[in-house]
Amino acid sequence: MPGPVTIRDVARDAGVSVTTVSHILNNTPHRPVAEATRRKVLEAVERLDFHANLNARRLAQESSRLYGLILSEIANPFFADAIRAFQAAVRREGCDLLLASTEYDTQLAEIATRKMIENKVQGVTILTSKFDERLVTALRERRIPVVRLGISAPRPGVRPMLIDSSAGLGQALDHLASLGHREIAFIGGPRDVPSAEIIRNQLEAAVAGRGLHLSCRLECNYRTDGGWAAVRSLICQQPSASAILCGNDLIALGAISALEQMGIDVPSQMSVVGHDDLLIARLARPPLTTIRVSSEEIGRKAFESLAELVRNPDSEGEPIPIPGRLVIRKSTAPAPVETTSPPSLPD
Repeated sequence: MPGPVTIRDVARDAGVSVTTVSHILNNTPHRPVAEATRRKVLEAVERLDFHANLNARRLAQESSRLYGLILSEIANPFFADAIRAFQAAVRREGCDLLLASTEYDTQLAEIATRKMIENKVQGVTILTSKFDERLVTALRERRIPVVRLGISAPRPGVRPMLIDSSAGLGQALDHLASLGHREIAFIGGPRDVPSAEIIRNQLEAAVAGRGLHLSCRLECNYRTDGGWAAVRSLICQQPSASAILCGNDLIALGAISALEQMGIDVPSQMSVVGHDDLLIARLARPPLTTIRVSSEEIGRKAFESLAELVRNPDSEGEPIPIPGRLVIRKSTAPAPVETTSPPSLPD
């Protein structure tokens, strides 16, 4: 009877060195690997169904004392409170946390999934909506329960968590309408990220029937530089909009920075609304009007639901709703009575 697949088997199958396989599987920093080589190794890993032998004790157990948490971006401050709340709950159970990020990259998502399987975690929470369903299936095939962010049908051992911004978006639009704004621009996240598409759809549904118009729809990454670049593009189009609604606070803060550089005052000439309510949104100048989504609540509810699935691994439940609500600060004001021609962009 053949023995377990080893890292040498993977290297032989892929036609590379054991060291190269190790760097790819561990995502070793400062060890760049050609994309074709990485893909060849990952295909060999999947073909051979390889999972690293981390230590004899862990292999002897059905599961470890670990809970897994997979994020889209560790650098995004939105996740800080979620990580803290999730980790606190894990520690109260006498367990430890195994953390990984995908950076919205498919291969990093595969590596993160493999890390969870190899470490025999008790359960995994996936706080990124851009995550291949086959990776969820791979976790479930090893009876690892999953709580995941985004829209998906509940099934045994998997429970979805949905950030529902529809109420908060409606509140934001009503607030802007009360200030006299009629033309609104929207700067959302990347179109290939499902959560960005959800917010975009919820916004368009909320606009209907309110007598408002989305005069422009742009997309960018979820960082400040994305919001900065998107606003420069927006102003080049000579928009009729007097307010900008953004897909997250980092986009909004980048937008405010760009507007300031172009000599456009926020909020007297352009109102800006964010989404998330990060700490830096409260400290910004002007403080940011935004739709608050509690990342601490996300972390807490994610662990509570995951712990339930660990106790009843074949159960399923309704999606976990995380609502958003508007927080009004100083980045919104009455729409300007007159619109002046847009200033020229600085070099």
